[in-house]
Amino acid sequence: MRINNQVLALAILAAGSFILTDCKKDKDAIPFFLLGNDAQSTPGTTTTGETSSGTTVTTTNGDVTGEEDFEFQNSETIDVNITVVDDDGEVNGAIVTIKDGDTGEVLYQGVTGEDGVASGTIEVTPDNETLNLVIVVGDEVIEDTIDTDNVQEINREVAIDGSADTDTGVADADGDGISDENDAYPNDPDRATVVKLPSADGLVVAYEDLYPSAGDADFNDYVVKVYHEVDLNASGKVVRLRGVYQHLARGAGYKHTLHLNLPGSGNINHKLYDYQGRVEEEVDEYRASLQDIEVMPESNRTLGHKNTAKGQSYKEGKYSELEIVFSEPMARSNLGRAPFDLYIKVINTGHEVHFAGKYFEADGSDRYLDDNGFPWALSIPKQWNWPYEKSSISEAYPDFDTWYLSLGQEKADWYNRANDTHTFPYVTEGALAAYIRAGFQNGSILWTLLALGIAGLAALFFYREKSHRASN
Repeated sequence: MRINNQVLALAILAAGSFILTDCKKDKDAIPFFLLGNDAQSTPGTTTTGETSSGTTVTTTNGDVTGEEDFEFQNSETIDVNITVVDDDGEVNGAIVTIKDGDTGEVLYQGVTGEDGVASGTIEVTPDNETLNLVIVVGDEVIEDTIDTDNVQEINREVAIDGSADTDTGVADADGDGISDENDAYPNDPDRATVVKLPSADGLVVAYEDLYPSAGDADFNDYVVKVYHEVDLNASGKVVRLRGVYQHLARGAGYKHTLHLNLPGSGNINHKLYDYQGRVEEEVDEYRASLQDIEVMPESNRTLGHKNTAKGQSYKEGKYSELEIVFSEPMARSNLGRAPFDLYIKVINTGHEVHFAGKYFEADGSDRYLDDNGFPWALSIPKQWNWPYEKSSISEAYPDFDTWYLSLGQEKADWYNRANDTHTFPYVTEGALAAYIRAGFQNGSILWTLLALGIAGLAALFFYREKSHRASN
């Protein structure tokens, strides 16, 4: 059987896009240097290594470890403080970057100040087992590996023998201290780095809507796909936030609206798109308070198909885009974990439903945990199939009970193992299209090409196998 030439050409083209994109990424990752010390150290230890040119470097590990309070979240934030010194004292102008150890995705980037310190906050999921710390001082590069297990703060002092020179003559058009090659906005001194939260996979957020009464724990009353990314300035502070929100499922009979609380003030641009991807509504305004931002209107307007029953095929809901330019740069820690304080208002009952860990009663009890210590909201850091109507989260995901009964210490990636007889097949039927669409929606060309590349490789493999079987 002959392979359809057009299909094969498209597959090769898509695969080629993936390969070229991947090669370009690798090339950009090591523009002019070789990485040095990759030894991993534990809290309270001091290790020695070398820069890319052989200069001795001593790293003192002051990380803080321990277990965080369990709040039914599948990601955590870690504060970062990296100090760079040499024989003359604090080093001003060293570029500090923290990346995921597997994907190379940037989680933080900032330049040390006059005190030699670069500070910020990163967010990690169970998939971020190791991180790469890369420090560029002039033409010198220092690398360290960080294990994220039970780490609450990353505190490192890096001492370089001799006198470090941060002046390399490398192009920096906007003069913010981040070279053009590593600057996402090389001509904008107010922005330097794009960070996707908690990762490029985004989140699926699922709510129960019977608050304050306990729900049926199927977590499909209101389900939304969320992508967040922030722009950091050269000091590692947040200057802009963007979000894409798509309504995925509505298993409840109630109506809901989706809202977001953020600290600070700033300008908001918000667009709601219809089922054909056309702008339906747009708002552009300055707000002195970023509390109670309506992200999605009434749920009966944004999804005409429940997407929760067996035998149903997935049908897409409307989506919205939000961009906020903060009035003042903000510490990343002020935002908290993605998806931040994203909540629903239940129109029929007048109640709000928030994540646990954000609001407390006078006696210290969590307002959004029921009498059994169970939440009304969950966020899952990847594409995810929610439970069918009448199927509980424990039936759909057998490791869920182990995770929450162990207060998050066991089976932290419970969401990776589903009982498919109890879950709606969103990922199976809609994930590839959603990934590609999301790449266009959030402006990530790399993400789009990656999805196309995977599609091309899969199609090429399929047709080769089909041809082989036919010839035999």
